[in-house]
Amino acid sequence: MIIKKYLQTLVLIGCVLLSKYSYPMEEIEDISQSNIVAQASTSREVLDEKSTPKEVTLITDSTSEIGKGNMPAYFVYVCLEVMDRSELEIYWEKIIPTLVGIDVKPIAAYTNFEHLEGPKPEGAAVIEFPSMKAAKSWYDSPAYREIRQHRQNGAKYIGILMEGGALPAHLRMPQTINNQPTK
Repeated sequence: MIIKKYLQTLVLIGCVLLSKYSYPMEEIEDISQSNIVAQASTSREVLDEKSTPKEVTLITDSTSEIGKGNMPAYFVYVCLEVMDRSELEIYWEKIIPTLVGIDVKPIAAYTNFEHLEGPKPEGAAVIEFPSMKAAKSWYDSPAYREIRQHRQNGAKYIGILMEGGALPAHLRMPQTINNQPTK
């Protein structure tokens, strides 16, 4: 149960941090009539109340680009507890060289955050990769495998790799389709 709450918090933080993937409310009503509403903006501008929201790739059927390697991918790591700060500092020092030559974009990494729900995390990082394949290749690379022990020894994290875009409600989390409260 506690892992489920952490995962819900992780998804919420990831959605908040990936604010470039927001869309106008009037488009929500028309999602079911279109296959792809818009392509995602590559801008990293911060939105304020007067800004026009960025557009997002909204996928509404099984012929989508999701799963085909054409969407950006995001490492979303939420730090739940720090046990040894010195190990994390070694990790942070050594991670940058493992990313040299890879087209990554830090969306947010341990910046200030506002805790909204669930257990309060220590921090979070969201890093954009060009694709799931590129992200997995980096994660499994000898250079990263050599240093990730410092992160694992220094703190407890929940880490996920997810594709960019936004699925409509009926296609989200299909593994939970039969989850209903007992009566």
